[in-house]
Amino acid sequence: MYCKNCGYKLEDSLRFCPHCGTALDKISSESKTAGNKYWLIPFSFAIMIAVSLTVYLFYEIRINREVEAMRTRAEDLALQGNFDIALDLVNQGLALRPNHKVLQQDLALINLGKNIKAKLEDAGKYADAKKFDMALNSISTVEQDLANGRGAYFDMLRNLSEKYKTQVELKQIYDIAKSKNTIDDLATLLSRLSSLNSPEAKNIDKLIRQKIADIAYSKASEMLKNKQYNDALNVIEKAMQYDSSNAKLVSFKKTIIDQKTAFENAEARRMEQAMIAAAKEEAMNRTNAVSVLNIQTYTDDYGDFVIEGEVKNIATKPIYEVEILYNIYDADGNAIEDGSTYVYPIYLLPTQKGSFSNVHYGISNADHIKITQINWYLD
Repeated sequence: MYCKNCGYKLEDSLRFCPHCGTALDKISSESKTAGNKYWLIPFSFAIMIAVSLTVYLFYEIRINREVEAMRTRAEDLALQGNFDIALDLVNQGLALRPNHKVLQQDLALINLGKNIKAKLEDAGKYADAKKFDMALNSISTVEQDLANGRGAYFDMLRNLSEKYKTQVELKQIYDIAKSKNTIDDLATLLSRLSSLNSPEAKNIDKLIRQKIADIAYSKASEMLKNKQYNDALNVIEKAMQYDSSNAKLVSFKKTIIDQKTAFENAEARRMEQAMIAAAKEEAMNRTNAVSVLNIQTYTDDYGDFVIEGEVKNIATKPIYEVEILYNIYDADGNAIEDGSTYVYPIYLLPTQKGSFSNVHYGISNADHIKITQINWYLD
């Protein structure tokens, strides 16, 4: 220590300063030194508390950030329909912040969405089992549950419900279409499909229109065999209202018109030449006026049996309304059906050649034909 009077450095054991003789207050000096040390104790505690509070504050901030990130991520996932992952994140957040009001609300909403999705999946299973009424009733219940909900989350759930409802209705329409065999019944289903906005709806719409075309094609083919040309045309034109560009219907319509024209022309000609036909005298002209030059048969891209051929007038007089009658056989020589067609042009001069053709629809096993008879009129 040092003398308080002269500043001389002293030993701790001295009671008087050897330099100036001043009495030393040792007790006071020691007390002062001790006092100078004791003030560090509360300061150290203050620092420790401040550090602890700072660490705790940063910890709490970090936890809050983690919880907020979980909440934001959970809400995004819930909006995407990933309810299980979203629910797991919310539960993790509540484990860190049990009293978090927004997380508690999110928990209720996500559980609602999960239950809604479960009901919709049940509706899908009912539809797969062709229990369409039960499926639609289940979806109706969901719609009632969501009726008062507002916001993006409820809009998402309503969109999900509408998606399932559309799928159920599409399955129902497709199932009904398989059992319908009239154009009118199928047209009613097309009307229902028009209100459903879905790529699958377009596919089913296409299938139904094709079925309408097939029904019309088959029905008109039978009418054509019986020369019911107008009825056949009406059926095809009705079907074309639902698919005007159907190549098969367009081609068949032309065939009907051609055969109708040929038949009408032949009928008119036949009436005009009835007296002439009765007066034919030459045996050859009656029995051997037509020579068949060639016959070709094949199955076209639509699976229909096409017959084409060429004849020649070898009579001494003009002939007209040459009718070719034939039988159709499969590859084993079994007769399938018979048919007939007319030669074009209708009027053939001596030595003049003419062509004939016909299409038999829906005969997939036809192989060849044999002409059974040829009829004609002499001019």
